[in-house]
Amino acid sequence: MNQRDLQHLYWRAGFGIGPKQLLAMSNYNKKDVVDSIFKESSRITNLKVDTSEIDHFTTQLVLKDKQKRQEFREISNKKLKDYNALWVDRLIHTSEPFRERMTLFWANHFVCNDKNIFHVQQYNNTLRTHALGDFGDFVKAISKEAAMLKYLNNKQNRKQKPNENFARELMELFTLGEGHYMEKDIKESARAFTGYNNTFEGEFILRKLQHDYDFKTFFGHTGRYDGDDIIDIILQQKQCARFICRKIYSYFVNETIDENRVEELATIFHQDYNIEKLMRHLFMSNWFYDEQHIGAKIKSPIELLIGICK
Repeated sequence: MNQRDLQHLYWRAGFGIGPKQLLAMSNYNKKDVVDSIFKESSRITNLKVDTSEIDHFTTQLVLKDKQKRQEFREISNKKLKDYNALWVDRLIHTSEPFRERMTLFWANHFVCNDKNIFHVQQYNNTLRTHALGDFGDFVKAISKEAAMLKYLNNKQNRKQKPNENFARELMELFTLGEGHYMEKDIKESARAFTGYNNTFEGEFILRKLQHDYDFKTFFGHTGRYDGDDIIDIILQQKQCARFICRKIYSYFVNETIDENRVEELATIFHQDYNIEKLMRHLFMSNWFYDEQHIGAKIKSPIELLIGICK
């Protein structure tokens, strides 16, 4: 590969490439370079901050003791700052740059916010674990994450009083995009996610008495669906693949969308929703290295910072 294409690839698949590596990789062909990017990011190294100060806290301790509850909040807030610093350090010094790049991409896709360090850390590592895996498994895992259950109010989603917030955002923000579902689909799918909850430690639990086991009709299908079933039906829609691939294209290629290229990517992705397979196709495509895409994206603050450090 020529050095210009290498720089382009490494800025998109990571946060730049150093002069020595650039010179060494110039002797490689495109397949060898792309293979090396995926090989070094095949590992999954969780990111963990020291939480020993609050590891002994339990549900009962926090709920019953107001002073302990305040202490937990204060320490957790401090640990969140530590975790942010640790994540930036990981982005700079990681030996798995593409996995970290994809983790950052998915963090901006599956948007979430929480103040509990245990749940934030778990959520971040779920993004990292599934970043190059099966998208269907990924969405199902996200739907059961403690941070997401709280953020989109699904802990308040009960059979007697369904909360539609997560069901709506699942389709609008995470899988299909606005305008590709009906209000009835939101109401019916919300019933499928009733009873979703988590322990203090962040483990997913289904409160069976709060779950609606009756029939639901969603996108023309009828059954006694739970949340995983709803996600499976969503994945059957090619619009889901298009929605994700449009975001991939905008983030990794060019913010000016070429719908023909998006459709090409969506056709591949819809076959099995394998994220690694999709990204390999993208980086191996000749059009990815077209002149119009090189230097076309304005770096985000974090991209600029990490790139300078590297």
